[in-house]
Amino acid sequence: MLRAAAVVAALTIVAAAALVGQTPDEQAKLDRLTRRYDDLTARLTNEAEVGVPRVDSVHVGGLWILSDSAESPVLLGAVESFRRLLMQQLGPAPLPLLVGARIAVRFGEAHPGWGHLLTGDTQFIGVQQRRRTSKWLTGQLAQAVDGLLAHRGGASVAAWRGDVHLFHDQGPLLEATHLELLTANAPSADGCRDGSLEACARSLNLIARLPGQSVEANAELRRFVERRLRHRASEPALAPAYSACVDGGDAAACLAFLERAGVQEPTLSTRATGTLLVAVGDVGGPDALARFFADTGAAIVPRLEAAAGMPVDSLLARWRETILAHRPPPTAVPAGMQWFVLGWATVLVALATRSTRWR
Repeated sequence: MLRAAAVVAALTIVAAAALVGQTPDEQAKLDRLTRRYDDLTARLTNEAEVGVPRVDSVHVGGLWILSDSAESPVLLGAVESFRRLLMQQLGPAPLPLLVGARIAVRFGEAHPGWGHLLTGDTQFIGVQQRRRTSKWLTGQLAQAVDGLLAHRGGASVAAWRGDVHLFHDQGPLLEATHLELLTANAPSADGCRDGSLEACARSLNLIARLPGQSVEANAELRRFVERRLRHRASEPALAPAYSACVDGGDAAACLAFLERAGVQEPTLSTRATGTLLVAVGDVGGPDALARFFADTGAAIVPRLEAAAGMPVDSLLARWRETILAHRPPPTAVPAGMQWFVLGWATVLVALATRSTRWR
């Protein structure tokens, strides 16, 4: 296209130059065409030097997959599986948020020309020889969509700090969150475990205050302030709230101290926070996540409620129920390992009984 435009510009310049009695306006237009021709020529020269790799594109769910091996059976198989994943998680209609997004998949050798294709939030996947399977590439494409959704999800998603893992195996994520809820060093996690939905909201970074948390959560909050922020107790603006919190046991004073000190109370990890989107998908139906990503300018709580089709406290109750139900199975020693250990124990006992110490 650039080459054709350069040719057209050159012919136009030649034709215009052949005219006599040019007006100032015509001369100015000729000068602009000359500059345009020089610019196109320079761009053609630059592309020739860089050697932009030849790529083809595949349109899937509103986004584009760019690849130097569009006919590869690995890519074709991955695209079909990826198409089904998108429909399963985000619904049959293309998600407007993903329209025009690009994922670059390179099978060949590294080339400096790829840098011209990786603009904006384009996701890049380099396929290594040992990983050339459709299953692996499908997972990488799904992970790229997670990255695009997180990047394009809006300011409220970024401030919420919840990981977007819509296409991962949810079982391990839920089990890890179960363990975190039981062991996290966060006052709100204790309250959530005890049944306070307000505490669950705070542990998931949804609200800044908890009006009625449990006695245990209040004690944890006081201990957090006392242990982690004692060095700021002497500041004139913070001293009264610190004393009321630590010495007086006033939970509201603890929250006021944190707010004035500019310190956020510890919450669950971003991985655990992101599991709330799992609950949204479970209760909100096939179009739930599409509704969540429809209005990127809204606050996080209204987006969650619109996606789940219920108030946030009901959603938190379902999330807590789901997390507590995913208790990780106890670790079991494989039968082969049990026989191996028993055999070595028998050998060691036999050797020990032959020792003179046992005679």
